Amino acid sequence: MDPAPRSPTRLTAIALGLAALTAALMVAVGSGGGHGVVGATQTPTDMSVLTVVAQLEAEEQRLRRVMEARLLTGAPAPTLGSDPVQLGAVKDGVFVLTRTGEGFVASLDGHVTPVASDADLAAVRASPRLLAAWRPQVGRDAIVVVDTGGSGRDEDATVVELQRLERRVVITRPDETRTIATFEGALFSLAARHDDGVLTMLVVGLEDEPLERSGGSFGHIDSYLYCLDVDNVGLVRRRFALNLSELGIVVPKAVVFGGNANEAFVVGAGNGRVARLTIAANVTDRMLETFDGLVGASDAIVVGITLAITSPLVDAVAFIDVGPSRDSGLRRVVPIVDPRRPSASSLSRLGETLVFSTALAPEQSSDGPLSRFTCEACHNDGGVDGRVHHTGRIDGEGHDVVASTKPLRGLFQNAPLFSRAFDDTVGGMVHAEVNVANANSPRSPWTSLVVSLEAPFVRDVVGDAFGDVIDPVTQRRGMLQFFADDAPRPLPDDDTFLTPTAADWAVFDGRCLGCHQARRFTNDATSVSTSVLRDRLWRSRSLVWASDTRTDVGVRPLVRDGGARVSSLRGIVDKRPLLTNGSARDLPQLLERLRVEDGHDGAPAMVWHDGPLDRGQPLNDDEQRALLRVLQTL
Repeated sequence: MDPAPRSPTRLTAIALGLAALTAALMVAVGSGGGHGVVGATQTPTDMSVLTVVAQLEAEEQRLRRVMEARLLTGAPAPTLGSDPVQLGAVKDGVFVLTRTGEGFVASLDGHVTPVASDADLAAVRASPRLLAAWRPQVGRDAIVVVDTGGSGRDEDATVVELQRLERRVVITRPDETRTIATFEGALFSLAARHDDGVLTMLVVGLEDEPLERSGGSFGHIDSYLYCLDVDNVGLVRRRFALNLSELGIVVPKAVVFGGNANEAFVVGAGNGRVARLTIAANVTDRMLETFDGLVGASDAIVVGITLAITSPLVDAVAFIDVGPSRDSGLRRVVPIVDPRRPSASSLSRLGETLVFSTALAPEQSSDGPLSRFTCEACHNDGGVDGRVHHTGRIDGEGHDVVASTKPLRGLFQNAPLFSRAFDDTVGGMVHAEVNVANANSPRSPWTSLVVSLEAPFVRDVVGDAFGDVIDPVTQRRGMLQFFADDAPRPLPDDDTFLTPTAADWAVFDGRCLGCHQARRFTNDATSVSTSVLRDRLWRSRSLVWASDTRTDVGVRPLVRDGGARVSSLRGIVDKRPLLTNGSARDLPQLLERLRVEDGHDGAPAMVWHDGPLDRGQPLNDDEQRALLRVLQTL
């Protein structure tokens, strides 16, 4: 029985989805791409679902062959567009910083000009507000400098720093004393101001509860706005917590104070909706209105009477008039085009939109422990959230099994997926994730997406490439294509990290390479790269540094009998905490705790990552420094 009555719109969408599924299967069979005979009236029974998964896995193999050819020939990796991620105010417009560090000026009248002067670009890059996008590796993810002394001098300013992976806000006052506010839920952004001796902060993230998985879906990950006050002695008081998901604002990646002293804007990346709020003395007075912003939003600022929003999903900036006499429907969307970074295919962009928006599960609710969410609830910007989640499973010893979040970026090369390695293919994983994202909602995972009714923001990304009704097979194919295109980000081309020496690599080869192999694909032992190819692919971050075996390295609780699958070391510098149980807070602590136990009777040495410290020998200081230099660049 359905958990809620189905509306005619929903019934129509499901019927369209089933018809599209049948048609897609018949096309696959007729073109030789199918696996078995499917009748014209076939509905998603076990057989037809298996056929769709087989179709996805066949497409995955084709994409894999394309990727393998690219890696072996040195062809450039696909790009996903210009990726504008952060904004700064300039005269009559905004400065736009892309993920790769390029700069553009977008004027309020819609003109976009690349920043030609290296000196000008360097000056903007040095701005504390833009430090997050330019140097995410240092962990200083969002910084606001507040003139709490009233003098305008740097030495009288208070620095408010949001540390996303630590899920905390650190306030450093002019006298260097610090106050820390911690949260259970993921954090995305903050805004701060000083008034009448009180520092007021608006922090946006998820609800302050552990993720709930026991019900078979994702619970307690609604989006929230927290208002915090900090007095002159550093005492923090939470003025209020507001459930934004209930108001239709999902995954708020940006928050900014408005021109009015009591006004604030919160921008939901998950559906592009903006809430305009008034902040009263003791509570949030009221939400004045909501209106369309830009899906995938990563930053926002107010310039005069204009709210500017940037989105790496849309590859654009939106300008919205928020003045007192404005037209609430007035929105100018200005594309940010970088010829060096062309957009991906429409199919890939559709998949990216499903991953980073509510289009994947548009009928989820905020009732009780249920939540309205996107994949970014756990995978911020395709990475991690810094959390260790309860899985809802119990191990053989009766312990609650937990797992730290793994990144989505580079996932296509890393099957079998997840710590338990139960998902042998990316296509199978995509199908399963669509199902679980819609669990405990009225929606069947085989429902077509009616764009105009359920996700009109999709048109901002792909236009009318798929019409108004997108069938469930096309949705899954889009996600698969996006994961294939979402290549790891290259290393910074500066001195952020020291280049490992030959001696450093020798330590890595001796201590780590036996498990964390230089493979192009985790589940293909024949894809181990030769030394010359390994050097080239290492520099482009194209190797997974993993294997598909499961090993017990001392981490408890066990996610599966025999231990977790050997994890990928690629991008480990951007992941915290480490190990499946999250017991190592960062790379230095991981290396400090690592123990090596010599093998006996010709057996290889055993490397213990966790457990009793009297088991085996620790790495010496030189070995730890050598491995740190290597691991930071993988």
